[in-house]
Amino acid sequence: MTSYANCMSDYMEAVARKQKLEPPSGYGYKADVALGVGCWLEEHTGVQVLEKPVCIPSGKKEVQGYIMLFGYCGKDGMEHILQGGLPPQLPATQKEPREFSSMAHIADNFGNKDPQAAASNSAFCVAFRVPADIAHKVDTPGRDIWMIRFDQNIVAPYLQAVKEGSVEKVKGALSNFPGDVFDEEGVSALMMAAFGGWDETCQALINNKADVNAHDPAGLKTPLMFAAQGGHSKMVSQLLAANADPSKADQEGLTPLMWAAVAGKTEVAKVLKPVSPLDAVTKEGQYPGLNAKQLAEKMNHKDVLAVLS
Repeated sequence: MTSYANCMSDYMEAVARKQKLEPPSGYGYKADVALGVGCWLEEHTGVQVLEKPVCIPSGKKEVQGYIMLFGYCGKDGMEHILQGGLPPQLPATQKEPREFSSMAHIADNFGNKDPQAAASNSAFCVAFRVPADIAHKVDTPGRDIWMIRFDQNIVAPYLQAVKEGSVEKVKGALSNFPGDVFDEEGVSALMMAAFGGWDETCQALINNKADVNAHDPAGLKTPLMFAAQGGHSKMVSQLLAANADPSKADQEGLTPLMWAAVAGKTEVAKVLKPVSPLDAVTKEGQYPGLNAKQLAEKMNHKDVLAVLS
């Protein structure tokens, strides 16, 4: 049975959490060819809502502590946001398009002196899922206006530095982030460093007490699995030295050694073989019931197979 959201905020929250939910009544799907994105067109106002929210991470693994706000703009503003351009501060509202009678009504909510003339500046809408501590209600009687302070969020730049392997930037910010920092999908900074193969960044995060055995919520992959899949043997050794568990398995039953076998990473297989359970088998997925050696054989990775034989 198809489930429909009661409001656009609920729908966008479901999208952010990767849950299945249809948008509320009054919204029809529209592909905006010029912008290259999909939107939900609100039937009364004609406002186009970007089909997915822009999510700003809080750094915490919990899904609570966020607020959903709607920012309105013209086509140029939408293009700027799609290109990753966010201003230091952005006025927004908790009201979705169907709570307004027209685009002029939206413009009036934000205090435009000539709402009719400014109506087109509200033709597009973006849902922002942001940490509650960077969203501030503005005291404006009769209007619902919030200010999103993107300049107060230090998590996103930190995670971006981790993804890019900018070790000096990461080290410079570590005092603000003891332990683990997560993105909006529950992926930790250490997982990102492992995926990117950033050895120095990885070690800096380990020294800062990042959990080497944390896993992502979607696939249950650990930093060691990300490093093994990428073929980063030095990082695999770093993680093992920090007590990363090579026997852990992801959602499909793949251990780090199995990931090395699937990806054909011979040097990683050499590091992991002495400490890994060689009899562990996959439990689901494309190749169920296979151990690491059988996976290497299945994938025709002869060098890895030779290591595991």
